[in-house]
Amino acid sequence: RTAATTSTSSSSAAATTATTTASSSSSAAGPSQLHRQMLRLVELTQPTARQAKERELAAWWTAKAVREAAPGATVHIFGSTATGCQLPGSDLDLVAIR
Repeated sequence: RTAATTSTSSSSAAATTATTTASSSSSAAGPSQLHRQMLRLVELTQPTARQAKERELAAWWTAKAVREAAPGATVHIFGSTATGCQLPGSDLDLVAIR
């Protein structure tokens, strides 16, 4: 496409028309397939209920241990878990503030 842009305007127009035609014909069936693929990707990357519970328990036990070691400290979750973007094998980001 860069070559078509730097060549003469008639070549550029022909390249643009060809690209548009190719995009139009492939997008007729594409969006529904792409949509299904994206939904499947989201499904595969979401932690299971068990994984979510294990992550919650790990955060709770860690916060408990921190509060016992440093009375008055608070523990906060940050990173992908806090934003809901964690993958099933993601780490658990915690920070303790005293």
